[in-house]
Amino acid sequence: MPLEITGLSKRYGNRWVLRDAEFTASEGRVLGLLGGTASGKSTLLNLLAGAAKTNGGSAMLDGSDLLRLKQKDRGVTVIPGPAKPPLLGFLGSGPRQSSGESVLDGLDETLTKAGKIILLDDPFGHLDAATREGCFESVRRAARSRERIVIFVTTDFGQLAEVADDVAILAADRIVQTGTPQDVYEDPVTIAAARQTGDCNLFEARRLTSTDADLPEFH
Repeated sequence: MPLEITGLSKRYGNRWVLRDAEFTASEGRVLGLLGGTASGKSTLLNLLAGAAKTNGGSAMLDGSDLLRLKQKDRGVTVIPGPAKPPLLGFLGSGPRQSSGESVLDGLDETLTKAGKIILLDDPFGHLDAATREGCFESVRRAARSRERIVIFVTTDFGQLAEVADDVAILAADRIVQTGTPQDVYEDPVTIAAARQTGDCNLFEARRLTSTDADLPEFH
């Protein structure tokens, strides 16, 4: 059964950091959650993991709302970014970074013991390209081999294009588009979505004709 996110919202005081987020994360597939800094990505993961309380919405899985379960009963495994202590043991940090083989062995061990839902908060950005690709393969294998639900968060569309089967784009505290990586890249539905997938999807234009023109012209 997929994880159905509906109306998921979070605010701190009067400031909304996530509002009415809706998407579906399917078993056996990797969902990439793409967004800029402070777009609500990590907040969304914290809500699913039980590290923060929601201000509305649901996360339905197998007939139960994940958000109503105790943290220990959710079956969620979180792999945080490299600056956070739980990850340092196998991904390393700074000049004494672990070897690629050690990184992959540690990641595989973590994924083998993981629960039904695996949440990755941009953990591979500091790794070299070859090691990062090995990590992506391990994540894809973990999703497919045991029909797990994997949500991979990053600001880098290039990473998602490599690892994700599906993408949800967060911008200004909302999900603005979902689809495959190819879908959202080739057919962004808003300027906010296009900005997340790269500058080549945007160009500046100045209108030359009046708003009454049947066939507008641009420079």
